[in-house]
Amino acid sequence: MILSLLLVAQLDVHTCNHDLEMGNITRELQGPSSYRNLKSTEWKSIRIKVDYNYIDRTKDDARTCTWVGQIVTFQGVRYTCKREHILTYSKILAIEGTLNNVKSYLERLLTVIPFNYNINYVDFCSRYGYETNFGKQSAYGADIVLAVLSRPRQDNDATLASAAGLAEERTYHRPIFGVVFLNPMAVPDTAQDENSKDSRFFYTCVHEIFHALGISPSYFRDYHPHESIIPHSQIICSFRKYGRDFSFLVTPYAHKFAVKRFGVQEFQGDDRTCQSGLEIENDGGQGTAGSHLEARSYMSDLMVGMTIQTKSGPFARLTDAVLAILLDTGNYKVNWRMGQPLVWGHPESIDGKPIPNFAIGPPQNVFPKYYMRDFSVQETWYASFDFKFSGPFSGPARIRASYSEKRFYDPKGIGVGTTQVYDFIPFYFPNYVCPKGQAILPSTMSYYYHKCGEYSCDGYKSFTIQVNKDNIGRQWESVTCTKENATKEFSLPLGYYSRKVSCVDPERFCRSVKLNEMKFVVDPFDPNSKQLSSDSPTPTAPESGGYENPTIYGRNDDQPESGGDGKESSGGNSKGREAKQNAKKIIIISTCSAAAALIVIAVIVAFAVYSAKKAKENAQNEEPDANLSI
Repeated sequence: MILSLLLVAQLDVHTCNHDLEMGNITRELQGPSSYRNLKSTEWKSIRIKVDYNYIDRTKDDARTCTWVGQIVTFQGVRYTCKREHILTYSKILAIEGTLNNVKSYLERLLTVIPFNYNINYVDFCSRYGYETNFGKQSAYGADIVLAVLSRPRQDNDATLASAAGLAEERTYHRPIFGVVFLNPMAVPDTAQDENSKDSRFFYTCVHEIFHALGISPSYFRDYHPHESIIPHSQIICSFRKYGRDFSFLVTPYAHKFAVKRFGVQEFQGDDRTCQSGLEIENDGGQGTAGSHLEARSYMSDLMVGMTIQTKSGPFARLTDAVLAILLDTGNYKVNWRMGQPLVWGHPESIDGKPIPNFAIGPPQNVFPKYYMRDFSVQETWYASFDFKFSGPFSGPARIRASYSEKRFYDPKGIGVGTTQVYDFIPFYFPNYVCPKGQAILPSTMSYYYHKCGEYSCDGYKSFTIQVNKDNIGRQWESVTCTKENATKEFSLPLGYYSRKVSCVDPERFCRSVKLNEMKFVVDPFDPNSKQLSSDSPTPTAPESGGYENPTIYGRNDDQPESGGDGKESSGGNSKGREAKQNAKKIIIISTCSAAAALIVIAVIVAFAVYSAKKAKENAQNEEPDANLSI
């Protein structure tokens, strides 16, 4: 599994070439043959041991560049080590800092059945021979051990990282030992975490470690229910339609995800019918195809075969799509509170209803407006599906394909994009990403000049957004979009240059931006749950717990401050909830007058501080130059 950094039309693009270099691995079985009752086994937070001994030079495997001129062989290529192949002290710190953050992240996310035995190190043998030299080593007190190593790459190979599982527990085939290879030339100078503005290296490591944890076609056959070691009765289903192949993971949680998202129980092909599920990537060549989520359908999930995130801000995310796969392995239970909605194609991002035929229909026919460049329109517009970024697009290009294939890729005959992994849809790249609380309207002006601005929503009836009047973001104009002017295009010059800006439907806008900025507040695998209220872009009252397992409670990572017992129906009346909360406050106050006095004093002080702060903000808003600078 390889995640590469390629330059496509001067854009940063990450492509994961799954088993191109790590294919056909024979994993070693370790631990006793213990067919225990999984129902009565206690699940605990996964314990991850990250071994940096070969990164910080505590140990030398003679395959890591440590001095200029050293000869090192990796994947059949003989390298003469150069300065850029040698990890600097700052890069070593960045690796350790980032992977420590990844370790913490995954230990909060996953629970497993503990492995209370020694884990033996296993050398990685590629088709070129052994690529590691661990010798006899073992570790105890971990559920998986990941050995991290640095390996040189060719100058035109911008691979970021690669990982593979090399040993697994013999009873239910959970990976327990793996290797992570890093490209020293692609390591950043500072550590990253999930909240970093540039989080590409962090999510690259998460992506690759997910492969090592079992998101790989070589593991599919062993996917099983949590309560059994017997594999699922059906795991993969494939058919042909529009002259191309479709393959789906149709395991239980994958099916739950598909039914809720696409609103159908089955997908109909030309030669057979499949239970609805998660589509598996069929493009990208050896390595990418077969081992990732389909990029066309799950664009911003961190497990697509090509992520288009740039250094300008977050894009790849942990969604319920990849969480479904982790659950379907049978080896992990997840803290869904750490996930984020997959806004691309999300029913709640438009009007709360599934987008008809979004899963397998021709994108030109079924994708909503702003999902990709419409080449039938002469005028160039820059947009984004969730109004949280802007950037260029690829194409137009003409595709050489059969008549049946053209019915899928270019049924309107208007041209396509140039990225095969995304099925040639001319999507917009996220080269300019809006921070939380800001968004951007579609415009005829490039993202170099047309900026993100603060927005506010009035339910789903209207929204107001600040649009920049100069290219440095010091002067702004308020634009209000309503149901009545939802498609209106209006002229809003920027300095001496002409520019058109378009309003969009306020319900779609407010739903999309809120879904983008939030984490899950209710179980995404509950078929009846909604993340947003029905009448306003307000998150549903949060549930207690957070694990996709009714018997597991504990950490509530990133839980909103507001309460909620998790029993109210999604989309419930917010006024009713407020009334209940006020009633509780009255009871508390009536039973403790001393506490009431303290509360009153605190409220008065808080109100005074708030009033002063608000007055200051209002004074600033009256001065155009006091607005946001981008």
